[in-house]
Amino acid sequence: MRERQAAQMAVAFIRKANAPIGKLRLVKLMYLAEREAMLRYLLPIVEDDVCAMQRGMALSATWRLARGARSPMPTGDWGGHIVQTDRGLSVRKGVSVQSLDGLSDDDLHVIQQVWDDYGAMSQDELVHDVHHKLPEWDVYWNAKGRRSGSVTIPYSDLYQTICGVDEAEARFLTEQYRSARDRWIVSDPEILGGTPVVVGTRVSVYAIRGRLAGGDGLAELLEDYPRISLEALHAANTYAQTKPLEPHPCGKPWGTPTKPFRRFQA
Repeated sequence: MRERQAAQMAVAFIRKANAPIGKLRLVKLMYLAEREAMLRYLLPIVEDDVCAMQRGMALSATWRLARGARSPMPTGDWGGHIVQTDRGLSVRKGVSVQSLDGLSDDDLHVIQQVWDDYGAMSQDELVHDVHHKLPEWDVYWNAKGRRSGSVTIPYSDLYQTICGVDEAEARFLTEQYRSARDRWIVSDPEILGGTPVVVGTRVSVYAIRGRLAGGDGLAELLEDYPRISLEALHAANTYAQTKPLEPHPCGKPWGTPTKPFRRFQA
């Protein structure tokens, strides 16, 4: 478990609420962010043990910390960022947004998306309208007729249920995508106002995604853009899917994964 990232994700959500957040509501939001990161990037942010419980899914060690357990880490990252108040969990004084250095831009994008989709929901709405409709909760809790306690879900099973790929393939595809993204995608304020484009061109990642989504094949794009390689097209398409211009429809994280990641071909 990456306690530093867990603490900083909690800070990010509490800052967005502009008020203390109840521990159960916060942990439900954090699990949705972890899930969204797996769907988008095939890698979790916190890498905490995941468990199914009566009131939905939870990040196991994060849930214990939120309930006041002592941090197992010598640095005590959770307690250094989060404090319990009469109104719920709050950000400890002296912790600033600039201190969220353990979260990447991708992580922050995921947290913002989850807040946009679910931040207005109450604790009970998050449990009954969202978590109880997640396929992993249904498979590992509801379908087994459990009524109390918790069940830990191995990440190998979680990857299959959420992403439709095994864990080893997920991590391979993620590293492959990140390598291609860093090689082929650039954002320059002087080009299309900073919209991400393929290196050496003025072709935006969203233009490529739009054509592929509209039915054009890769062969057509390769013919139309002879300076853009197949690997760059894959990277641009995946980038546009994981960072859409418009928010995706809210309220249905249990929908069919878009599976943007694919093995790149030379």
